[in-house]
Amino acid sequence: MLVLAAGIASRYGAPKQLERFGPNRWTLAEYALREALRQGFTEAICVIRRECRRAMDDLLGPLRKKMTIDFAYQELDDTPPGVKIPPERKKPWGTTHAVYAARKLLTEPFATVNADDFYGEEAWATLGRAMEHWEEKASHIVTYKLGNTLSINGPVSRGICSFKGDHLQSIEEFHGLQAEPGGGAVDGFTGKIFSRATPVSMNFFFFQPSFLDRLGEEAELFFSSPAEVLKTAEWTLPMTVNRLLRAGKLSLFGIATNCPWHGLTHPKDRKTLADALCEGA
Repeated sequence: MLVLAAGIASRYGAPKQLERFGPNRWTLAEYALREALRQGFTEAICVIRRECRRAMDDLLGPLRKKMTIDFAYQELDDTPPGVKIPPERKKPWGTTHAVYAARKLLTEPFATVNADDFYGEEAWATLGRAMEHWEEKASHIVTYKLGNTLSINGPVSRGICSFKGDHLQSIEEFHGLQAEPGGGAVDGFTGKIFSRATPVSMNFFFFQPSFLDRLGEEAELFFSSPAEVLKTAEWTLPMTVNRLLRAGKLSLFGIATNCPWHGLTHPKDRKTLADALCEGA
């Protein structure tokens, strides 16, 4: 179990990983870890910023009595040898880089989740059933309906998924998605319109260790980009998964859930999320 908790939260404006919600005053990482524990995960790694270690130790202390929790640090200079980091670059490189940061600690199949998303009990249970009954050594992606993942407070980024049968064919990221009056969703940057039933990725994956074997190659490729690109480039999981799918180096079974999404993108999302969790979402 891998929790991606090192984000900067530039749009939200505060450390989302430390925000507490619901009657038990848990962080979203705690909700995810507790659901993972119920599905049989007994070990977890949280990818964090080094300066957050003491706060995360305090938050996760009670859970560490029930499962093994380790930490990996996502740091700007964790790159292949010889990479020259542009001086303008101040933050780490995205969600694939977060997995890369934990590569030395990951030896077993693992799930990935964002620390600023609430995935829902149903989604975790669906993944648990898939892990029990699908072929051994399979990798999975849990998808949500786009309409269930939109924020009333502003646009969001989502990976639009395409399938052939149960097999994921591609993920394409869009960064300005919001509800539109016709009942669908529109991307504010491209003008593309999508059905609210369109499956999207929320970085809820279940990977085999072989995924890690590809990360070294992918790191070399990403960090070979020109310095001008590396100033702002993001090395995201949808980007990496899409490349590996197209190269025939990865196969993912899709698991669809009807769960609503709750998470933190915009400051006003906090109240929406808090209300939902207090109501037992």
